[in-house]
Amino acid sequence: MTKYEYLAKLEQLLSSLPEQERRDAMNYYEEYFVSAGPEKEAEAIRELGTPEEAARKILEGSDAVPPESGAPAYTAQPAAAAPRHGRIPTALWVVIGVVVGLVLLFCLLLALGGLVFARSTTASTEAVGSGSSIVLPQPTAPADPAAQSDSSSTGATGTVTGTADNWQTSLGSNLRKLDMKVNNGDLALVLDPAATEFTLQVNGLDQSILRTRADDGGLNVQLGPQGNQQGHLFTATLTIPDTGVLQDLDVSLNSADLDLPDMTLDELEISLNAGDVQAGEILARSISLETNAGNIYAAACQADEVSLETNAGRIEAARVQPGRELEVSSNAGEITASLTGTASDYTLQAEVLAGSLNYDGTSYSSLAQQLRQGTGAVEIDVECAAGQIDLSFPG
Repeated sequence: MTKYEYLAKLEQLLSSLPEQERRDAMNYYEEYFVSAGPEKEAEAIRELGTPEEAARKILEGSDAVPPESGAPAYTAQPAAAAPRHGRIPTALWVVIGVVVGLVLLFCLLLALGGLVFARSTTASTEAVGSGSSIVLPQPTAPADPAAQSDSSSTGATGTVTGTADNWQTSLGSNLRKLDMKVNNGDLALVLDPAATEFTLQVNGLDQSILRTRADDGGLNVQLGPQGNQQGHLFTATLTIPDTGVLQDLDVSLNSADLDLPDMTLDELEISLNAGDVQAGEILARSISLETNAGNIYAAACQADEVSLETNAGRIEAARVQPGRELEVSSNAGEITASLTGTASDYTLQAEVLAGSLNYDGTSYSSLAQQLRQGTGAVEIDVECAAGQIDLSFPG
């Protein structure tokens, strides 16, 4: 289990906590992993216990009701949860209790003499060993980055390996949802039937810039520098197990390129601010392609709902097969799409202001009213403000 899977499972188990308490607890565990360092990730997980054990410890210190599960009821004494504002840590109570006990014991030993002293010492040692509360391990100091800069693969899942700016890491093995934000770089997604984990390999970007956050069975990944940067500064490859485990993919790109293979998903969302996207044949329930000032090319889009939207960029889709609805919108950009079937399979509703629409060989421009045409089962909704939209039926 990687730290990402651990944190995702833990957050799910803590869903009954109030939002602030849940965030405090998650921040503690995230900080613990960061402090331990990637090389000690597996050791940190062993120290923390399973997500179920950690969740039970936290929930016992809260008024929330633990989520139902198949695990046996936890009957130990209340354990220390992640720090919450206004509460004295359990570890401090343990220290106070030990100090008070030692003072009382010392007085007793003075009264009873040497023999009683020896016997009492033995008894007290046993008492302390059997009565201590479970306390969350404290974060250790982060490992020296310089000592890791040239580390080689150790086989530890989730460990960042390589050099500071040429490295790879595992993101997990069972991600249903993946939300990626890429700034000033090039990202290629690769499906590998032999892969068992989601592996990210990056060249030209310091590993400290990678940001991740577990999110209900998925992962949010932020890759690239923040702020206004110029140019494409790095290249990255994300290898995905070709097992169908990934269902939802959301990629936001700012001054970045994306290479997407043929994929079968439940939902696909691509948002491009500036750059280029090359997508293969996409089969999904819902597909959304949006560009502000970049170019998107898709070899094929087959989904119940397909959305193509541009502000000042360009979208070209070679084969579009919507099962129920196609939405096409251009503010000042260009959209070209080749639709499967014939025009009789569709019902067109369009509004064209200062732009132009070419639909099945007929041009429409500067319409002051909505255009409705056809009686097909699939709805096409077109909005064209000042751009150009071309929808054809090659057959």
